Amino acid sequence: MEHEIICSDFLKADLGNRKYRSCVTSPPYYGMRTYGDDKDEVGKGQTLEEYLETMVEVCRKVRDHLTDDGTLWLNVGDSYNGSGGVAWRLALALQADGWILRSEIIWNKSKAYPQPEAYIKRPVPKHETIFMLSKNPDYHYNANNLFTVWDMTPANNGHEAPFPLDLPTKCVLASSDVGDWVLDPFAGSGTTAVACELLERNSTMVELYPESCAKIDARLKEIPSTDRLEWV
Repeated sequence: MEHEIICSDFLKADLGNRKYRSCVTSPPYYGMRTYGDDKDEVGKGQTLEEYLETMVEVCRKVRDHLTDDGTLWLNVGDSYNGSGGVAWRLALALQADGWILRSEIIWNKSKAYPQPEAYIKRPVPKHETIFMLSKNPDYHYNANNLFTVWDMTPANNGHEAPFPLDLPTKCVLASSDVGDWVLDPFAGSGTTAVACELLERNSTMVELYPESCAKIDARLKEIPSTDRLEWV
């Protein structure tokens, strides 16, 4: 499989003329953490309105590079600390920009979640949201008996906010075929690329921070060349 790693702000990245069957990504969580000191990091120093505007622009660029039957799978961490629910505000903004919202998926964090002591006057969050959006009404989908609640434990690979391998695996299987290209504009630790390699898809990973790009490259090289599908 071919895996392209572009170390850049996604809005400045040159994707050429390549078209992607699917995009699977988890953008920076607004108001919850930062990942480095680059001024171009999405959400860094932005108001919520600016964050939403940037994310709409990012997803618009994604849409331009999707195949006509392509889909976007967006894992959004929510925040209610003065921001009024980021996940659904983003989903509504994307709908207003022309995306078709096909499904809301709940990632139930079956083991790891924040300490209750940090949430004195509201329930402790134990889930995140994954939105499935399509470019057009007629889109590619492999019927694989997915439900709208996914029980998964967050990964622990040294990145600030890694998602488990099972998350992109489910998305990639549902929205692409062997040999297709998959995009992740916020590649992080490269979990989407790992899923693509195991499932015989090609990928383009765009990541702002050079140290993360190096880790993605190293991680891909560590995958055994045999029995790949047994990993998932």
